[in-house]
Amino acid sequence: MPTLTHLDDAMLRAGRMVPAINRLGGGMIALAGAQPWRVVGTEAVVYQLRQSSGRVFALRCLFADTLDPGLPDRYRALGADAAIKRFRSRPFSPVVGGVAFIPDGIVLPSASSTAI
Repeated sequence: MPTLTHLDDAMLRAGRMVPAINRLGGGMIALAGAQPWRVVGTEAVVYQLRQSSGRVFALRCLFADTLDPGLPDRYRALGADAAIKRFRSRPFSPVVGGVAFIPDGIVLPSASSTAI
């Protein structure tokens, strides 16, 4: 199971360990001192990716070894649902602007690895 330490270490080496950043167009993980800025929940941690253009992305990383098989479809639905798009377009909407599911977005060491 990915730990917060594994995920933090990956974000500190994002160029090598987080291929999702390149797929999203590049950028830098926001830092809080020497550690990545993050919000930690019980099932996932969210990191902030900032691009030079000013765009900001939230990268949600799950604390799970295996994913619920329906998760990719639910994320795709959030990105494509017409009702959600209407809510997104309203002024001051709390609904996020876009959603993408990248199953191979982060590379972590296997349980048998000795180093990241």
